[in-house]
Amino acid sequence: MVTLPKNEMLSFRRLDLLREKQVKFDEEIKFTANDFADNTRLNEIRDCRVSGKAYFSEELDLFSVDLKISGIMIVPCAMTLRDVSYPFNTDMAMSFSFRAEGDDDVIFVKDKVELLPEIIKVITAEVPLRITAPGIKYQKGKNWEVISETAYLAEKKVNNPALAELAEYEFEDEEE
Repeated sequence: MVTLPKNEMLSFRRLDLLREKQVKFDEEIKFTANDFADNTRLNEIRDCRVSGKAYFSEELDLFSVDLKISGIMIVPCAMTLRDVSYPFNTDMAMSFSFRAEGDDDVIFVKDKVELLPEIIKVITAEVPLRITAPGIKYQKGKNWEVISETAYLAEKKVNNPALAELAEYEFEDEEE
């Protein structure tokens, strides 16, 4: 097993994989603003670490990778648009084939496997749809207010006396 030098940045050539069947890596990745330019729900990535092991099967011409990706996303608060730190940690397994035929789950490559574009896709999938900053004060107005999900669920559990009779009603199946 070989450990990649820091300057390789998660890219593997088929010729190198023929010599080394197993690869271990642990890298800190710095992203640029252009890497996630299309994602308006993500402002920045900090302290991103990618570690894992990869195996090459010469018989199948298949390169299998097990990744662990962790870091901190800086995402906008849904209420105030201020930056919120959101830690993430995800595991991912993916396979790359140097042959054109194969499964739909396998990514076809010609001579070189580039993990960075796939890591960007995985991180993009981990971005939360909405997040609110901790300790935020919810807005109120005349006859309305924004409430947290916890408050909503607690309010939902309270039985409405006007509908109490419906809870006891037994519905008949229309098929009978």
